[in-house]
Amino acid sequence: MASVGHSIAGFTAALAVTLAAVGACTVFNGLTVTATGDAAADSGSPETGPPPTDGGGDAPADAFPAPLNYLTTQQGAELCTLAATCPLLSASIQSSVGVPIDANNFSLCMEWAVGPIPGTRQGFPIQQGVLQCMAQATSCAAAGACNVFEDIAASDPRCATQPNDSGAFCSDSVTKVDCAGLFVQHCGVGQYTPGATCNVGTDQTPWCSLGGLDAGCPANASCISTFQDYCGVNGLHFRLNCANVGDSCDVTDGGVQCGEACTTIAITCSGNTAQSCDGVEESPFDCAALGGTCSSKDNAIYCARPGDTCTPLDSDVNVCTGTTLSLCVGGTKSSFDCATISKQCVPGVVPQTPHCG
Repeated sequence: MASVGHSIAGFTAALAVTLAAVGACTVFNGLTVTATGDAAADSGSPETGPPPTDGGGDAPADAFPAPLNYLTTQQGAELCTLAATCPLLSASIQSSVGVPIDANNFSLCMEWAVGPIPGTRQGFPIQQGVLQCMAQATSCAAAGACNVFEDIAASDPRCATQPNDSGAFCSDSVTKVDCAGLFVQHCGVGQYTPGATCNVGTDQTPWCSLGGLDAGCPANASCISTFQDYCGVNGLHFRLNCANVGDSCDVTDGGVQCGEACTTIAITCSGNTAQSCDGVEESPFDCAALGGTCSSKDNAIYCARPGDTCTPLDSDVNVCTGTTLSLCVGGTKSSFDCATISKQCVPGVVPQTPHCG
């Protein structure tokens, strides 16, 4: 799969330099956090998904929870149609919930949207809710608003008039618009920071946080269930849900972090795990939990199983026959009639395959 674009990571790295702090720390969404202690309290927050298992790559499939599916076939086709026609949507999805929805290969998009997902996937209900929201959207703007982080173009009308030189502002009480980083942060969407609002820190930069500067910040950073809880160096209180991107909150070497750090925006195979990177952290899909392996043939990353009879890259997949599009989902050949969602089967133009549109 070709890497998708992402506008947040570079801005995050630049901002982190200006927010330097001392001690062991981790950088997340542009804020530097110093942590002490190793207690992880239970917040009583909603169930975020099946807990990780410690089964190895050679464990039989029945040693893991049953596979899951994010969407129905029709919902998946609706989402993949939007991904094929909305240039920034796949990047928004990857940065918000870590699911590598492919904008160029319709069958590969359907594999991730409709096909089997490891039952070990952390935060599955949250990710499913965000994807279902987009599947019901009738425009690129509506689909983008379902995400915590919505990538935007420089020509976005929300940036036509910027109220300050930084290019970042609160457009309303629960929305941050960043015209320099080219993204919108929707506070609290997808259980990322429940109860968050848009507030301005001591650095005069707005962020989604739990209250403004007068709100109490924790003295030490900690993990509360799957949430990172900390006071940023800009004086704002953050509680970020690692489960949104399939991770748990971990205390390591005096710091708190969501999963493994990464810097390259892509999806890759790491052993039998498909790792989706948004430029900040890894979002893992354990293919071994499906009884399979991570396939990286021709840069198309997905979980392949021993009984598969096709792949999303086969020559007879992603082919239009009238309004019907041939697919390979979950290793099984199928087809989808685009007319059922009031679309046509549109011939693809390289690098994009034929798709509903």
